[in-house]
Amino acid sequence: MSSSNEVTAVAVTGASSPLGHKVVAAIVRDPRVERVVVLDRPGSELAGLVSAVVLERPVTVEPHAVDLADPGLGRALEGVTAIVHLGVSRLSGPDICGTGCAPDVPGTASLLDLAVTLGVDSTVVLSSALVYGAWPNNPIPLTEEAVLRPPAEVPEAVAFAEIERLVSEWRSAHPEAAVAILRPTVTVDPERRRWFSRSVWSGRGISIEGAEAPAQYLHIDDLVSAVVLARSARLEGPFNVAPDGWLAAEQVRELSGPVRRLPVPAELVSGLARLRSLLPGAAVPSGLLSYTVHPWVIANDRLRAAGWRPTLTNAEVFVDGDNQYPLFALNARRRQMLSFAALGAATGLMVGGVVRYLGRRGAVRHRASASR
Repeated sequence: MSSSNEVTAVAVTGASSPLGHKVVAAIVRDPRVERVVVLDRPGSELAGLVSAVVLERPVTVEPHAVDLADPGLGRALEGVTAIVHLGVSRLSGPDICGTGCAPDVPGTASLLDLAVTLGVDSTVVLSSALVYGAWPNNPIPLTEEAVLRPPAEVPEAVAFAEIERLVSEWRSAHPEAAVAILRPTVTVDPERRRWFSRSVWSGRGISIEGAEAPAQYLHIDDLVSAVVLARSARLEGPFNVAPDGWLAAEQVRELSGPVRRLPVPAELVSGLARLRSLLPGAAVPSGLLSYTVHPWVIANDRLRAAGWRPTLTNAEVFVDGDNQYPLFALNARRRQMLSFAALGAATGLMVGGVVRYLGRRGAVRHRASASR
């Protein structure tokens, strides 16, 4: 086993994802790391990542576009002392977590087997707070001791829970190895504002009338720092990753500006969500709407006790991720004032248009009757 002061070789899966890029860059900056093996599924773009990160510091970066369940993967990982398993990058399908990473259950099983063979002594596995499920009887906030209850209607949450089950069994069989599981809340990358504005987390789209859940928003850089801490400090067990506290539904509405969620009766929501999921570029599966109705906010006390600190609040992350237009640089009160002004202006234009139309129609009738 290596000590925390030894030079290490680190493998990172899902390296071509938005989160993977930032995690690899952060690991490359660690002077104790002399080799980084970057992995992702076949078809992933890894060349650009390698050329970007080697400029940070002279370090060996080895790209491998390979299936994580490939029998030959062990050769690429020879000498690796730590694994950061982010999953695989998304080549298709909606991103519901904001990281650009998708869970890979078979790949996780393969990596855990290899970790034993290679003598890897530190592993970080990315999961998601989605594993708790959004239920009416959830405590606020949820701690790591809460039972995992992912809804069957959200396959991604079910896959993350299955990954955690595999890791738990593996930890029981190999207590000498450190394994940390990170459960981040919705992750926001300001470089992917289009994704956020189209997602169910943005405060737009549809919602169930009279039922809105509190929300949390984690900056992607704060998630990167959690990954780096978990690896360097060899953390063990599950850790929630979220800013301090959460935003009430009213606060999300205020921050959303004039374009807000459309409240829809509960009996119509599932049908509308299914219809939306059929549209090209649909941002979320229909089952995810339950997470906007019932609470699933998480406590970060355990990760804070390990030395992690969030740098941005929920509100700051929301505004940073939603800042597509000059309007969103304003505070919530100014946005609200402008929304009322916009509504008044729109109403005035509509009334004016009707008046002009009726006026023109009357003039035409008058000319027609005069010409008879």
